[in-house]
Amino acid sequence: MAKKPKTENFYEAEPVSTETSNQESLIRGLLEDGYMLGFPQPLESAFLLQHNEEAFETQKKTAFGLMLFAVFVGLAQGGLIWRMTPSVWVVHDLLTWTMGFWLVLGSLSLAMLATRVRQLRPWYIPLRWLTCYMAVLVVQVCSWSLRYAYFGRLSGYLVLLVILAVFGFSRMRMVAALTIVLMATFSALGLALLMQTWPDWLEFFQYMGLSLSYGIFMGALLEYRDRRIFLQERLLEVEKATLEKMGQEQDRLARHDRLTGLINLHYFRELMEREWERALREKHAISLLHMDVKNFSAFNQRYGYAAGDRCLAALARTFEQVSKRAVDVCARYRRDEFLLLLPNTQAQGARAVIDVIEAAVRRLEILHEEETSGLLRVEMGMATMVPMLAQNPEDLLKAAEESLRLIQSSTTDTAIVW
Repeated sequence: MAKKPKTENFYEAEPVSTETSNQESLIRGLLEDGYMLGFPQPLESAFLLQHNEEAFETQKKTAFGLMLFAVFVGLAQGGLIWRMTPSVWVVHDLLTWTMGFWLVLGSLSLAMLATRVRQLRPWYIPLRWLTCYMAVLVVQVCSWSLRYAYFGRLSGYLVLLVILAVFGFSRMRMVAALTIVLMATFSALGLALLMQTWPDWLEFFQYMGLSLSYGIFMGALLEYRDRRIFLQERLLEVEKATLEKMGQEQDRLARHDRLTGLINLHYFRELMEREWERALREKHAISLLHMDVKNFSAFNQRYGYAAGDRCLAALARTFEQVSKRAVDVCARYRRDEFLLLLPNTQAQGARAVIDVIEAAVRRLEILHEEETSGLLRVEMGMATMVPMLAQNPEDLLKAAEESLRLIQSSTTDTAIVW
């Protein structure tokens, strides 16, 4: 019983699958929505990673200056306490301030060291949190623990400055900064309970209210700015990638045939010229196959042009699979004609490729009832040359065309070597 030729995939419409990316529309939508302190994943994770990296780089550059400023403030305040505080309180106040100063300086030193020492890099963020926590805790405790009222009020002003620095210069997110400030405040009140030293509640709520109000506003504003900058940079990256992809696609389309995916004749001539020059220099043979689908017009009229297009695409894939070497070049020549360039290939090798192609086309089993065999056939002409100075690539192409014409006028299926 004869095996039935394959008809599927050539005479039925193929489903079209499309894949679209909504990242650009998502980013544009977020930019148009206005103020927000959170993104959908994975944008939120990408923002946090970039934000922490920028904070790390900023504080790495300013680490030395920040340490000098902290030392200056600590020593200046300590010196003023030692010179101006009445003798009955000077030891207590100086000891309180010195202990707090070293706690803050120690945590700050570790955080800044983490920006310089690679092994400490994973600890940078926790150390930054610890530094902010210690700074707020120490200045709050000092604001009501220093017995000399002048420096107590001065510490209250420092509370305002430190909290604003936590919300601003530390480059922390607004929610994280607010959490650290509140934790430090409750810890300071807990210490006040243990030491039985309570703050002046009016001053406390005054500077804490101002600090939190300004801090939350500034922190939210800075984070909003950072988030918009991140979205704008991300949008530029997406648009750049889209343009690059479009450019690559345009370049591919300019060099390739849309239907078959093979290179077009213009690009094929460039590659053939290059291989011809190489063969001329190295004095080796170069072969060219000229292939034509037999009775393709009858095929289109019987099965339709859509089926004909799918048939040509299937043949193109087959030809590409046959030309396994990287130097082999297959191109679409005319509507139902193809070219296969075989550099550094003698006539015997090219003839072997013809046999492989004939077998591969038979395995496709494309139904063509206008043929006596009932299957689609491909006629192939072949030309092989060792380039000489008096010749050019067009001579090879003309020889392959002449070989194909002889095949088409012949009553046999044997290929003619020209």
